[in-house]
Amino acid sequence: MLQKTKLLLGLLLLVSGQLHAQFLLEGRVTDPTGKPLAGASVLVHELQRGTVTDAYGVYRFERMRPGRYHLHFYYLGFEAQRVDLQISAHIVQNVQLQPSSLELREIIVENDLTKADESRLTQSTEMVGEEQLRRYAGLTLMQGLERLPGVQSINTGIGISKPVIRGLSFNRVVVAENGIKQEGQQWGIDHGLELDQFNVGRVEVLKGPASLLYGSDAMAGVIQVKPALLPVGDSLSGSVTLLGRSVNDHVGGSAVVQGQLASGWVYRARLTAHQYGDYKLPADSFTYNRFIIPIPDARLENTAGKELHGSAMVGLHRKWGYSQLNWSSFNQEIGFFPGAIGRPLGYRVVNDGNRRNIALPNQHIRHHKMSWNSSVILGKNWLEADLGWQRNVRDERSLPHNHGRPFLDSSTNVAHGLDLQTLSYNVRYHLQLDSSKQLLIGSSGQWQQNVVSGYEFLIPNYSNRQMGAFALLQWQYNRRLFVNAGLRYDVGWLQSAAFRESLLLRGEWIERQRAPEIDRFFGNASGALGMSYQLSKNINLKANAGSSFRLPTIPELTSNGVHHGSFRHEMGDSTLRPERGWQLDLAANYRSSRWEVKLSPYFNYFSNYIYLRPTGIFTFLPEGGTIFQYTQGRVLHTGTELQVEYHLLDNLHLALLGEYVWMKNLDTRLPLPWTSPASLTWEVAYEFEKAPKWLQKPVLGVDWKLVARQNRVDRNEDPTPAYNLLNVQAGGEIKLGKQSLQLRFLVNNLFNVRYLNHLSRFRLLNLPDPGRNVQLMLSVPF
Repeated sequence: MLQKTKLLLGLLLLVSGQLHAQFLLEGRVTDPTGKPLAGASVLVHELQRGTVTDAYGVYRFERMRPGRYHLHFYYLGFEAQRVDLQISAHIVQNVQLQPSSLELREIIVENDLTKADESRLTQSTEMVGEEQLRRYAGLTLMQGLERLPGVQSINTGIGISKPVIRGLSFNRVVVAENGIKQEGQQWGIDHGLELDQFNVGRVEVLKGPASLLYGSDAMAGVIQVKPALLPVGDSLSGSVTLLGRSVNDHVGGSAVVQGQLASGWVYRARLTAHQYGDYKLPADSFTYNRFIIPIPDARLENTAGKELHGSAMVGLHRKWGYSQLNWSSFNQEIGFFPGAIGRPLGYRVVNDGNRRNIALPNQHIRHHKMSWNSSVILGKNWLEADLGWQRNVRDERSLPHNHGRPFLDSSTNVAHGLDLQTLSYNVRYHLQLDSSKQLLIGSSGQWQQNVVSGYEFLIPNYSNRQMGAFALLQWQYNRRLFVNAGLRYDVGWLQSAAFRESLLLRGEWIERQRAPEIDRFFGNASGALGMSYQLSKNINLKANAGSSFRLPTIPELTSNGVHHGSFRHEMGDSTLRPERGWQLDLAANYRSSRWEVKLSPYFNYFSNYIYLRPTGIFTFLPEGGTIFQYTQGRVLHTGTELQVEYHLLDNLHLALLGEYVWMKNLDTRLPLPWTSPASLTWEVAYEFEKAPKWLQKPVLGVDWKLVARQNRVDRNEDPTPAYNLLNVQAGGEIKLGKQSLQLRFLVNNLFNVRYLNHLSRFRLLNLPDPGRNVQLMLSVPF
């Protein structure tokens, strides 16, 4: 008995020693000649712990627990590198970084959930860093990402845009911030992303089906929004950024303070404010339904707005992992062009003499979010968890009118009030089976409650509950071939009450049902099989095949009313079935010291694709435009993307970016409405080697975008003419003693071209997109 007790005690001490063992990880970062790279950044991804190399290129991480980690190495002008390692003793990991004139090489492309790097990713994935986001900054975050082939945005004037990936949008694109899926009434065409553009440091764009990892709504792809990396070491830093735009007399700014303590505590706080006026158009009139409507002073009336956003983060990064708590608040009030509410008539678009006031109609959006992210090392495995709460409050306001309805509350101007609360979770366990195989198992789910108000009906109150579980096996078969395969099963439950109303028609009271009761349960399975093959040192081939799904939304099932924000009467269908897609994605990548070429064709078949189709029939409801009916059918969706980057000289960058989307309803034999037109963009950027001492890293760029005519339109949809735009970017750092100022200068639509954007909400009114915009951004770091 004593011998057994001693043996058990010995085993416990051995296990305890392994759990509490701590080792030193150190190394040296050099260039190919062996010269040390002082100031290189090194990040332990699983722990979110970082440091910088000293004057000798040396880095050190003390008290590392045994386990499997991967490190990121960054240095300006060099190709970023990822290193995977197993720590079970003191390790010296030296790294040699290669010079690169290609800017994209300075960023590590890595999936946020699987942690697979670019060589192991089986789908087309792009990573956009902070420098690229600032250089190509658009009027909104999504417009700034349109440089990526396959990514566009649906816009409502200025300040409202939503993402489009490969011609698919709305509830088919998942946008996630801090690991939590953004939920903000994304079914509405005039409902933009409630994200602070200044609070975005990196963006990961996964193009193609991602239902396996992200569940319903990820049929087209995923946009992962990430904050900027925190400064390393015991530090405090921040910046103040000022922004001005000419197209709408925009003035704005943002201030951030961030840092971390030697004890491992990290923090960040940001405050952002914007104010802008009615925006300029390259036109003095537009034509709608054969009427010529004037545009006074070439400004679109009542499109002014104001915004106030705040965010904060506090967390703890230690040897066991990390845990962070995030809070954000988005507040936007913006006017609606009065000509887009009901019929556009001349008297509605008369200039009121004030370019910055926000009159009726308008919308006020408040989006509040709390999220908690944690990652814990468990030996060679690790556990990740994300919890989130969101509340999206949206008031669409206009002058009240009875239209034969009794008991109208004339004390409110809220036509549609939408109050959506969402609770969500994600749990993932990374299990290292052996040196070549890893199993990722997880679960995600959400609960939603939406309460409606206002004097007009569009959708009823509803609740939505979803939950799913998945497993993904990742296998490094050999040095060249990487394979992954996974399965997922989801359930969903949608509930909404019937809505009936009384109307006074021809002197008689009648009662009519506007929306049926919904109580539906769904179950869906999905799967994927992918491979990445390194054909040679320079060529990588990818293929991914799988099935995806999407649950119908309550607006698609029950809507029946005038959606003033989108200038139409939207009508749902309670018999719609879940969407099911069968999809194949291919990619071929070529990389050399000066070239990077990516070709990404894709082929998709949807058996029950749901979309909003124009009927051409005017609504029976006053001021409602035409009826758009939710319908579904068999749809074929295919296309390709091309991205060519070349450095003729180390400081001369050339690029060619192209995209094409083709969609067809196989039942009606007609194209789908609002299909993205083909486009081609040429880019030239030059980084000046010789410049005054007070000016560092000056760069000048020009891009020429050609957009093809869109003739492939649905019945009752107008084709859109072709157009081309010239844009200019410039920037650099201005040295004032020890202080540096970062300056960014952009001109969009340099020649003030009048054009129609096929994906603009105002395309229905034949309203052109905004005119020339000169943008100046000044950032003062400290």
